[in-house]
Amino acid sequence: MNRRRLDFQSFDEVLTDVQNLYSLGYEKIGQWSLAENLEHLRRTMESATEPRSFGVPAPIRFLLRLVILPKILKGRRMKSGLQTASGLIPEADRPSSASMDDETERKRFVEAVNTFRNHQGEYLPNPAFGRISRSQWEQLQLVHCSHHLSFLVPK
Repeated sequence: MNRRRLDFQSFDEVLTDVQNLYSLGYEKIGQWSLAENLEHLRRTMESATEPRSFGVPAPIRFLLRLVILPKILKGRRMKSGLQTASGLIPEADRPSSASMDDETERKRFVEAVNTFRNHQGEYLPNPAFGRISRSQWEQLQLVHCSHHLSFLVPK
């Protein structure tokens, strides 16, 4: 089974896809379940409105913003297998005995999307790219959602 080719143009499209994956079930192509993907996407989205303690050093952020961000936004794709900040990895701060469930993470993700969409003013600097425009933040989140949810195929 192959990954899906997704290119979300709106958060409504993202939420519809998440609901379909939750309702219909899914086949996992990658390493993470729906709950794990949604936790990762939620944490990333929250970093636009809630200060985080992780991020790359300023000189690297500058280079990433100059070279990588335009490629992501123009091509509307992210490469697989890139290292993720430890604060964004599912289970990074959860006891090994705790489990995640799709329903709980779906609800938390929907709340995060609504908070992100309804945020007034500029977003905080991006942990990887530094200060970027509101539009860039939004498009980056849509591409990021497309990337991760492409590893889950509805049944």
